[in-house]
Amino acid sequence: MGEKIKTMTRLKIGEGIAGSVAKTGEPLIIKDASQHPKFHSDYDKKTGYKVSSILCSPLKVKGLVFQESDLELFLLLCDSPALAIHNARLHLVLMENQRMGKDMEFAQSV
Repeated sequence: MGEKIKTMTRLKIGEGIAGSVAKTGEPLIIKDASQHPKFHSDYDKKTGYKVSSILCSPLKVKGLVFQESDLELFLLLCDSPALAIHNARLHLVLMENQRMGKDMEFAQSV
């Protein structure tokens, strides 16, 4: 899949969601990417994936240009925060379930 993505057309600065973030330098959270006016569904069609939400942040390095070798390191770095976000969501669900369980115990005792 990585090789397929590397061969896709690259967006210009200001074009699409990632291009807009690169231009403004500001991070962006989009809950429903398919409804965003700058979303390009071409990538979904080419990859077979369906993007639902997007968390996009610029990588800022004082005038330096990233190289192909940086991509592999970047992908490795992305795994940890993705797992942390997933675990945090599961933790919130667990905490809510525990709270509801305690509420049910209290309700039964009354």
